[in-house]
Amino acid sequence: MLVWLVASAHAQSTRFDGQLFRPSADAQNTTWVEDTHTAPDGYATGRVFLHSAVAPVRYQGTDGETDRLVSGQVGLDLAGAWYYKGLRMGATLPVYAWTGGDFAASEPGLGDLAVDLKGNLLDRDDNVVGLALLGRMMLPTASVEVPLGSTGIGWELTAVADRQWDDFTFAANLGTRGVPRTTFEDLVWNDSVFARLGVGYAVNADVGVSGELGMQTNWASGRNPAGTPVELLGGGWGRLNQELLVRGGLSMGLSRSPGAPLARLVAGMSYEPDMYPDHDVDGIVDRDDWCRDEPEDLDGFEDADGCLDRSVTVRLEALTADGSQVPAAVVLDGPEHVVVSADDPYVTLHPGTYTATVTANGVAPSAQELVVPLEPGAVLQLPVVALEGTLRVFAVDLAGNPVDARITLSGVALDADAGPVEVPIGEHALVVSARGYEAVALSVVVDHGAVREIPVVLRPATIPNRPDDERLGRR
Repeated sequence: MLVWLVASAHAQSTRFDGQLFRPSADAQNTTWVEDTHTAPDGYATGRVFLHSAVAPVRYQGTDGETDRLVSGQVGLDLAGAWYYKGLRMGATLPVYAWTGGDFAASEPGLGDLAVDLKGNLLDRDDNVVGLALLGRMMLPTASVEVPLGSTGIGWELTAVADRQWDDFTFAANLGTRGVPRTTFEDLVWNDSVFARLGVGYAVNADVGVSGELGMQTNWASGRNPAGTPVELLGGGWGRLNQELLVRGGLSMGLSRSPGAPLARLVAGMSYEPDMYPDHDVDGIVDRDDWCRDEPEDLDGFEDADGCLDRSVTVRLEALTADGSQVPAAVVLDGPEHVVVSADDPYVTLHPGTYTATVTANGVAPSAQELVVPLEPGAVLQLPVVALEGTLRVFAVDLAGNPVDARITLSGVALDADAGPVEVPIGEHALVVSARGYEAVALSVVVDHGAVREIPVVLRPATIPNRPDDERLGRR
């Protein structure tokens, strides 16, 4: 298409591009002046402006008369931008529906296509000012017969600076332009230096206004007023919905140089979708949201993925090898960190795999894997190893002879004939009793792995003297 456009450009009586106004492809609060804002990778915007100017290319010759090389033009300005890896690639193309001037009026046609690349040097969100560098190439694609197109390739290099202050945006562009040299009477049109200044004010989130000043001077005719156009533009913008804005402005030329019209009107539509859309309104932009149609529940658990984090309530049971349940404290580490007390075995967790560290009286501390299922109400068992010692208790009388006795340890009867038994560690109450002997109660401490033998000496029971009448009564 580019080859066709270049081939379609035909000879003009005066060949230079006097159309200095090119709307920005992506500036937020101004129409003409570039800014340094950035957007995520893949973000794109497009703009179309209805553009009409009165005497956009005029100059005052040595005879004091003002010649309108282009008396008027009506058409469209098409602009677009795309972002990738911190760079903005853009393009603008004038499409003329009508042009007229001192030369023969032309049929509808194209202007010069411009493509550009902008990269930021300083981020305005992190520094006092934002700074960017923009390079642009202008291709001789014009097909109209008035001086709105060049004879060859041109270029621009522009420094862009801006600063945001409350609802105001201040922006400045300073650059140089290289174009094919053209002379017309006493006018020399060639390489130039230019500057643009702008200020935008956001009235609210949907409406803003701007004021902009643009100027340039040709290196070869800096002393000739005909080569120094100056233009003042007032503009504004308003948002129609989440994607569309209206933009426009009205300007006047402050000099009689080519590129500074008597008046210029631009009005159009801009496609500018939200740079950081959040479809489910959960505070996580769609490009980082794994569940764009389901809002995140801000519960401190994986709140950055944008997905609802379902949880279940389960019961934890610490069991010894014989199936006895032990009150235990459990520390869970995995999808989240949770401490479960020994007094309350119920806990609400997000499903997943945890490392459970179990501690309890009388059992060995352990760390084991625990899988929490999605189903609520599950009973999750944690096997533990009881800490035990070996204990042998036997009863004898005062002469050292074995006595058939009943033995209980912490309320549990022991078989005196069974020999050594394994018992939980800790302090136990030992009670030994036998018929005709006084019962003996002892406190016994059993350590882990210890082997203890405890002989208990039983004394004969003393029968108290009773009155004869009591004995007779019992008969």
